[in-house]
Formats: sequence, C-alpha cells, structure tokens
Amino acid sequence: MLAAEVKWTSEPVGLAVLHTLERRVALLPRVVPDRQLALFAKTGFTADVQARRTPSLALYTLDDLLP
Repeated sequence: MLAAEVKWTSEPVGLAVLHTLERRVALLPRVVPDRQLALFAKTGFTADVQARRTPSLALYTLDDLLP
C-alpha cells in the first residue's frame, strides 16, 4: 500500500506532516506491514524528516519531479 501527502508551501515540510500521515494510515483497516509512505514538498524537508528517510519513506521535491 502507498500513502502519500503533498504540501505546496514556501516552508520545508516538518515532522508534524509526517506524523499526521502516519496517524491517518494507522486508521485504515487492514493496513499491510510493508506499507510505503511518500511525502511530496515544493521546498523540501526539515532535517528531522530527512533523517527519517528509509526504503519505506520516500521524499520528493519539485526538483525531483521536474528535472
């Protein structure tokens, strides 16, 4: 399962956005343990969010989408 959040703001995306996505996914019935999370952000991510990047958490910026 893939769950994603997109933020189009001038500020870097922080942990609050990631925690909100994780809470929303936890509310879904029958969530498989090998879920994939993705965050998309116009201006990037805070250092805290970048430090949590794993194979199950993908982070994408505008530069990643429009080379």
